[in-house]
Amino acid sequence: EITGSPVVDESGEIIGIVTLKDIAEFRWNAARPQNGQQLSPEEEQEARRIRMAMFEGMEKVPVEVRDIMTPMVFSVDEQTPVQELADIMMREHLHRIFVTRDKKITGIITTYDMLKLISD
Repeated sequence: EITGSPVVDESGEIIGIVTLKDIAEFRWNAARPQNGQQLSPEEEQEARRIRMAMFEGMEKVPVEVRDIMTPMVFSVDEQTPVQELADIMMREHLHRIFVTRDKKITGIITTYDMLKLISD
């Protein structure tokens, strides 16, 4: 199951990552009042309905990936030891980290991959 994807520029350099969380937060924030005012239970229910409808029609939203991506990306070289990779993921609270060769993405390691490694 894919929950995140790299964002690259024209030359293939990694410039960010966009995840399902980024998309959900964008959709959530788009349907919330900007003045910090609390919603009534009825308004909250309506906002939830609107968010669901908006999420279904994502292709109709005039937004670009760069508007919702996380611009800070962590990557490691293919030769990085697994222990070092685990240390980086723990220290930075990462769920995924890109693997690169010559600054080009060759793969991705997720927390699931790390758990699978130690459970096998």
